[in-house]
Amino acid sequence: MEAMNRLLRSPPPQALRIQSDDLDEVRSWTENLSGRHSRVVHGNGPLGFEMAIREGHRVDVSGTRVKLEQTVRGTLPQDCLHVAFEGGNRYAFGRRQLDISQRQAVFVPHGWEFTRRSEPIKVLALRLRDPAWRADVLARWPDVALDAVAHPLRLELQHPAHHALQAAIGELTSAAADPATGATQWRLCEARLVDALGDALWSTSAWTRTSAVDAQRIARLEDWIEAHLGEPITIGQLCQVAGVGDRSLQKAFVQRRGTTPMRFVAERRLAAAHRRLLAATPIDSVSQIALEVGFSHLGRFATRYHQTYGETPSKTLQRRRSGSIVVPRRAAFVDNGGFGATTRARAIATA
Repeated sequence: MEAMNRLLRSPPPQALRIQSDDLDEVRSWTENLSGRHSRVVHGNGPLGFEMAIREGHRVDVSGTRVKLEQTVRGTLPQDCLHVAFEGGNRYAFGRRQLDISQRQAVFVPHGWEFTRRSEPIKVLALRLRDPAWRADVLARWPDVALDAVAHPLRLELQHPAHHALQAAIGELTSAAADPATGATQWRLCEARLVDALGDALWSTSAWTRTSAVDAQRIARLEDWIEAHLGEPITIGQLCQVAGVGDRSLQKAFVQRRGTTPMRFVAERRLAAAHRRLLAATPIDSVSQIALEVGFSHLGRFATRYHQTYGETPSKTLQRRRSGSIVVPRRAAFVDNGGFGATTRARAIATA
């Protein structure tokens, strides 16, 4: 905890840092790091967003503090471990919900869409930027295919089985907060973290075997769904496009996405509606946008939208029309040559 406080309070000169009450600035900053997502703040007063990041070779370490409740929806481009130090978080991955409180962690695999509703929080994030880390972990169990699917998972860090992971997290966080940490020490800390996390994920059955054929079929089917969101879609159509039966399709989606095929369709429609509302013109309406992306029942659409994004679709449209929503472009960061280079960012460009 003390190492994370140091990282936030007085980050080393190698760190990236932002302190802002401007939601658009925060969105632009975080989208540069974690991809496009939605972020809705609940309550009044200053946002009090603070983040400091120490970039590494295989693992980036970031500390974040936010003073207001918020709902975040999106996917991560890299596998990530979120560790809660203060406040509570509720993650929803399809039908599965994970509640995370102090000294608990959640493993968020890349590509899994999630919704996170959080109280005022202080969170440590370990971003596994090197995709080879999965091969590193799975190589210890050669009977498992390297295209095994990783699942979201909650970890009790105070459980005796995870003491090694807790110690590795503390060691790497201390290294991130110390400006004197050199490249060799950092690499050693990263290796310890990768091994400890791999052990924790394996012991808790976070991996599911799948086949490359299944992965290719599901990827093609997801592309087809995105291209036909505004049209009627049935489970029979999905089976025809994928070339598999109902039971096989259901199993593949639960393995890879944590949800059923038709719920996945509904989630993609919600995401499309959210994008349309953020870019709505003065003549657009909620009911028109809902129909365009495939929702026939406005009430059910509004309920699901609120559950997912933390506000009603009419509220999103109202904020768009009032000019309080600015769709940000990706922030530009200074790159001075990798590990150990002095890299700072304070003012982030927005549209």
